[in-house]
Amino acid sequence: LTFRGVKCAFELWIWDSLIPLKHRVLLWLVFWGRPNIKHNMVRKSWLVVAPNVDGDICPATKSIDHLVLRCRTTNAIWNELLLTPLACISIDIMYFVEHAFHQHAFKRKWNITFVACAIARWHAQNDRVFNSKYWTESYIRFYAVDMIRLWNRARKQQDKNDA
Repeated sequence: LTFRGVKCAFELWIWDSLIPLKHRVLLWLVFWGRPNIKHNMVRKSWLVVAPNVDGDICPATKSIDHLVLRCRTTNAIWNELLLTPLACISIDIMYFVEHAFHQHAFKRKWNITFVACAIARWHAQNDRVFNSKYWTESYIRFYAVDMIRLWNRARKQQDKNDA
C-alpha cells in the first residue's frame, strides 16, 4: 500500500492481523498525519462540528505528533514504558516508532503496544471533543493495557482454532 505514491516502511507492521481493522486504518492515518485532530479540523473549518476542540486539557495546537508523543496524558503512558525521553526528542511518530522498536524489550510485538497506546489516547481525545468527557491518565493507561490483553486473548483463540 502507498500514500500519494510513497510506500510506508511499516506497512506489514501496521496491518498486523491481531489489530482490529478499524484500528489499523486509524494507525495508517496516524502515520501519514491525516486523522481529524485540532490542527486538521481548524484547517478544514470544522470547529462547528466539535465545539470543545479548544477546551482540552492540553492547550497546544495539536498535530498528531503532539497528541501521540508529547501531550501530557500521553506522556503518562510513555513514562510507564520508559519511553518519555524518546517521545520528547522524536521529530515525528515514525522516528519514535523506529527507535523504540530497536530497544530490546520491545522487539516482539512493539507495534501492538504502540497501537494500544495511540488508540487509547485517540479515544480519550474523541470523548473529550465530542462528549465533553475527560479521561484521567490512569484510565488511559488502563484502557491501553486492557486492549493489549483483549487482543492477546483473541490471538490465542485464533491460534487454537487454526491448530
